[in-house]
Amino acid sequence: MPVAEGNQRKIIEILRILRDSEEPLGAKRVADSLRRAGVTIGERAVRYYFRIMDERGLTEKHGYAGRTITERGVEELSRGLVSRRIGFVISRVEEKIYSSRFDPSTGRGEAVVNTTFVGEEDEDEALSTIREVFESGMAVSPHVSVRREGELLAGRPVSAGRVGIATLCSMTMDGVLLKRGVPITPRFGGVVEVSGGEFSRFTDAISYEGSSVDPVEVFMETGMTSVGEAMEGDGRLLGNLRVIPRSAQEEVVRVVEELEALGIGGVMDVGLPNRSVLGIPVGMDRFGVAMSAGINTAAALNERGIDAPTEEISGLVPFEEMERL
Repeated sequence: MPVAEGNQRKIIEILRILRDSEEPLGAKRVADSLRRAGVTIGERAVRYYFRIMDERGLTEKHGYAGRTITERGVEELSRGLVSRRIGFVISRVEEKIYSSRFDPSTGRGEAVVNTTFVGEEDEDEALSTIREVFESGMAVSPHVSVRREGELLAGRPVSAGRVGIATLCSMTMDGVLLKRGVPITPRFGGVVEVSGGEFSRFTDAISYEGSSVDPVEVFMETGMTSVGEAMEGDGRLLGNLRVIPRSAQEEVVRVVEELEALGIGGVMDVGLPNRSVLGIPVGMDRFGVAMSAGINTAAALNERGIDAPTEEISGLVPFEEMERL
């Protein structure tokens, strides 16, 4: 049975849920799990996909108990996740930038956030660290949204024994500029060297375009940062670079000033037209803006031995509901 691309994505999500379950699942439980993951389809639709997957040998039916995934299903899931991720990062970035409704002139509207989850016992130290990183100029904002077990954070449920912390993503500025008619091209995510208390240069960078993984998450997970040392004057932190037409430079400066008035910063460098920014060329009739990545806070937590799984550009949170540390 041929399957449209949109339906194939739903099948991949259902296979993922079945793979992560230790028992057979029926249509209702799968539909509930999909809903929590942000995919809204009913039980009837899930049963329809079950029939397709049964025919393809991806699932096995266990009477009224439900389905389990087969070895063939596991293989299909692996292939599907890889194909789904190709180009996924830039698509996710652009979707969140476009969906953002944050307006610095009113201090209201949904802003792009990163989400970090820590153990309940680490909450106070985590919030203290986030404040330290911002005060040192290495993060975007001291504004956070904190949620606890059973509550939703940027659409995701907080699991037992954990505390969810949403922090502002640097892409929040991109969303503001887009709403002001300024075209933005997120170009690179990478590692920035700090020397003598100054942002020196990008030492490593990966293009968002065509990347199947989030560049700054890669650099954080591979331990290439030393945010604590950067806060002292010499180290490495995460940053990203966007490229903008030179005609929009005055508007960009105005937006940066509006954000700073709200306590939102993180700008490393606003370059000149046709000039490199922190060692990266930007192209003809364009200029670049380099910003500290919002997940420098998570990198600092990891450096301090705090288990803090983090997803960058993970969702939207109303800015007016966030609290300033």
